Amino acid sequence: MQPWIAQELASSDLGDQRLDRRYALLLDRLSQRPNLSIPAACQGWDETLAAYRFFDNDRVTPDKRLLPHRDAALKRIAAQSLVLLAQDTTELELTRRQEQVGGPLRDQQHFGLHVHPLWAMTPEGVPLGVLAAEIWARDAADFHQRSQRQHQPIEQKESYRWLVGYRQACALAEQVPGTQVVCLSDSEGDIYECFVEAASAGGRKADWVVRACQDRRLADPRGTKLCSAVA
Repeated sequence: MQPWIAQELASSDLGDQRLDRRYALLLDRLSQRPNLSIPAACQGWDETLAAYRFFDNDRVTPDKRLLPHRDAALKRIAAQSLVLLAQDTTELELTRRQEQVGGPLRDQQHFGLHVHPLWAMTPEGVPLGVLAAEIWARDAADFHQRSQRQHQPIEQKESYRWLVGYRQACALAEQVPGTQVVCLSDSEGDIYECFVEAASAGGRKADWVVRACQDRRLADPRGTKLCSAVA
């Protein structure tokens, strides 16, 4: 087994030592051949069945699987003076003829899951780890109700994930006071609630960079807009 796996899973606790050992073995197999399917990466059918049982076990939740990696990432982050936290959403398309997996993606002909990770790296782009990953599926019954969702509180919208990501960045800034934490978001994260959160009192805040989407009015008595001011 590759030596780095023991370090990465040092704090793993799935409630059963057999599950912890299986986790380490799967990480070893899949990391060596990440382009292959589970059956192709495993050594034999018995090992493949054990892998499927592992992922189907109620104790093996996404949060518990991520926890030891996050602990290891925190140590790497604390050793840096500046860390970038990039958040973005990825589609996992799982469209199949025989079964419907997840919810609609860009339309109701394509189904799958959405994943919104918070990924830490150095300014040079060296990866340090994934600190969080929200996973969800859209409800097909509500897919065409976008106009109604605009009037809902942000906690009930998909865009809430950007505010949660920034709050997680602020929590990290509290944990590593010797490291400057900068949260990065693309134009989908240009949300007013995130700016309010950054300006609110209490706790150590993460810095942030967001790609502008809205031509916002500045705190200027002349009513200056963002794009003209930057130009």
